[in-house]
Parts: sequence; structure tokens; C-alpha cells
Amino acid sequence: MPVQRYDIYFSGKIIEDADLTTVKQKIAKLFNAGDAQLDYLFSGVSVKIKNNIDQDTGIKYRVAFRDAGA
Repeated sequence: MPVQRYDIYFSGKIIEDADLTTVKQKIAKLFNAGDAQLDYLFSGVSVKIKNNIDQDTGIKYRVAFRDAGA
């Protein structure tokens, strides 16, 4: 049976009551992203973060984004 693979997208949304500046700082640290990359990530357009990953890796990304407030 083939293993399912996944793509990770981010639409720039943050968790309710989270501070946008703080979330951006945490995401910047996670991805070593500069201002231009952060502007793109938080532009409201769905951005592909990672492609063709396994479920365990996908869960790790989801938890990292959630812990950052995104």
C-alpha cells in the first residue's frame, strides 16, 4: 500500500487573540525568514511551505505553526 504524501500550505491566518507581530517573529525564527518572505507568508495568499512530506512531518509543521500562533 502506498504511503500518503502531503503538501503544507500557509494562508497567513493567526490564532484568535494572538499578536501578529509576535507570530511573525516566531515564524521568522522557525524558517529563518526575512522581511520580504514574511510579507509574502502573511499576504493572505496560500503559500506552499513544504511538499511531498509524510504524515509525521506534516504534524510537526502543524504543531510548530500552532505553537507560533499561526
